[in-house]
Amino acid sequence: MIEFAMAAHLATRTAVTTVVGSAGIFGDKAPQKSGAETKLPPFITYEQMGGDKFYHAQGASGLAEAAIRITCRGKTYVKSHELYEILRDELDGFSGTWDGTVVRGAFLSEPENISTPSSNLGTDASQYALQGTLTVHYFRDVPTFGES
Repeated sequence: MIEFAMAAHLATRTAVTTVVGSAGIFGDKAPQKSGAETKLPPFITYEQMGGDKFYHAQGASGLAEAAIRITCRGKTYVKSHELYEILRDELDGFSGTWDGTVVRGAFLSEPENISTPSSNLGTDASQYALQGTLTVHYFRDVPTFGES
């Protein structure tokens, strides 16, 4: 759920919404239908790739780590890079709250160029794109177990 909190946070950041609009941040994939429903760049996609939870001697600590893949798509390589740098300014080194979730620290990797020139693979596979991994340390609810 931390990825949804991150997306909600990004949707409140003027620097981000100025570039991608209020509906330009997508979990997993952007719409790829033909016609007016296809989302053209610029936009951002994200997905949680995994993570870990931390324990202490008495059980779960509530501290967790998540790896979130973020992809910035633009009309040119330069525009994709500019969007990635905006995300770096908004996310890298962040400590605070995202949509009610306490974030101890967020760290954005250097970007990887994943642009593909093919125009017949669908919108999500045919733009200029940069991709990176956001590592987030955050707090989540500790499970409580009923008594038997």
